[in-house]
Order: sequence, then C-alpha cells, then structure tokens
Amino acid sequence: MPATGLKTWKGLSSGIFDKFDGSHIGGGPSRTGSRNAFVNFGQFQVELIEPTDPNSMGTDHVMDHVGYAGGGITSCIGECESHGLKFVPDTPNTNSIGQQVLYFETDTSMGSRMHLTRLPD
Repeated sequence: MPATGLKTWKGLSSGIFDKFDGSHIGGGPSRTGSRNAFVNFGQFQVELIEPTDPNSMGTDHVMDHVGYAGGGITSCIGECESHGLKFVPDTPNTNSIGQQVLYFETDTSMGSRMHLTRLPD
C-alpha cells in the first residue's frame, strides 16, 4: 500500500475512535488481501475495511455488510436453512480477531450481504 494510503487509513481509524469514543479491538490484513480494523461502540461493533482496490467496493452503497452475533454458528445453520437461506462457503472461517463468520448467499438473503458471527470465548 502506498504510504499516503496508509497515512489516510490510520487517520480515519484514529478519528473514528476519538470522535465516537470507540474502542479499537484489533484488525490488520484480511484473507482477501484488504486491511480492516474492528471498533466497538458500546454493544455495537464496526469493521472498517480498506480494500486493495478501492474501485472494488463500487459506488452504489455505503454499507458493505451486517453481522449478527450468536452463541454458536453451527446451531443456527439449520434454522436459517429452514427459512431458505444458504451460505457461502458451507463452513465458517475465522477472521483476524478470532471471530468465526459464515456469510449468507446473497441470492437467498434478498441481495443483502450479511453473516453470522461467533465471538471468541
């Protein structure tokens, strides 16, 4: 990443922490090659994403996806599938701060990008 991009990224994340009293809990490179930072605001968590190619995010939305925290992802799969939801991939993966995530197939979630999340113990 160019030095100017890194400087902007650090400025953005720092500004969000300070302005909204957020608590940075981790982040870094993701499995897709982008960088991210996770910030808690009370009981809400926000993931800031810096893609490797800014054009890959498109211009038709400002929110990328929503994660729903639950006790155990595998125990939720059957209930979700009974309502017609499918997942990509079929098994959860672990992100940079130890959360397991399993994304819904957008064709079955009315085009919304969402995932189930299991927080680390």
